Amino acid sequence: MTTNQIYDIIVIGASKEGIEFCKQLLSKVNDIKVALVSRNFNRPIDLSAIELINREVIFSTYNRGLLSITLDNKTNLFTKNIVIATGTKPIKSTLKNNNIQYNLNNLKVSKSTPAIVFGSDNLAASYAITLSKKFKYIYLCTNSLDLKCDQKYIKKIENIANIVHLPNCNIVACKNDKDGNLAEVQLDTYSSIRCTALFMSIGRTPDTSGMSKRMIEIDSEGYIITKEFNETTKVPNIFAIGSCTKAKHTHSISSVVNTIISRNNFRPNN
Repeated sequence: MTTNQIYDIIVIGASKEGIEFCKQLLSKVNDIKVALVSRNFNRPIDLSAIELINREVIFSTYNRGLLSITLDNKTNLFTKNIVIATGTKPIKSTLKNNNIQYNLNNLKVSKSTPAIVFGSDNLAASYAITLSKKFKYIYLCTNSLDLKCDQKYIKKIENIANIVHLPNCNIVACKNDKDGNLAEVQLDTYSSIRCTALFMSIGRTPDTSGMSKRMIEIDSEGYIITKEFNETTKVPNIFAIGSCTKAKHTHSISSVVNTIISRNNFRPNN
């Protein structure tokens, strides 16, 4: 990648919707220049005809009649069409501790010590199940009486002996050992648990950082506002798909692909 590259389409976000959009696009047209920009490529991606750019978008604007994005290395990319598929990011806990985990990346595993998962949604339940194979015990702490996840997860949790569900509690403090590693978690039930890992799943919020509010509209909850059935934003050449919007239509990806193809007169595959 060189500075000031010009693309036909830039896709921002390697979410499942972003990757699916790229696959559908490649199946319908060729001889177009496409970039997929993401700060995280968490899965293997077989998109050899698309340039993968492992960078974060820090700014977006119009420049010389084109849409422009600036990356965290100060590179500028220009395009006629932007597709935003940034998905969501975890809501961070108000607890101040650098040992709190929000995903399994870089999590230190120990089969001789317990770990804590806080949350009652599907993500929390799935991580509790996964971590039960890696830690001696998993304490699944929830601030509600019952788990608020799918029944399939509840049945699995009930059948895994080393997952202990602790209802109606909140985490109020974390203590580290002399080496800075997590050692103990304090609950508001006046009890504490000695552990070596804490995973928080307290919800997710749309990831729209780096996108100029002059180019897209965002509602009070942080979701990108799109027009119904074609996923266009207030700028006709900027589209938004997936969980960064509230319009999670099943047809949205195909709709955006077809709209971009027709508007730009791209030549279909033979």
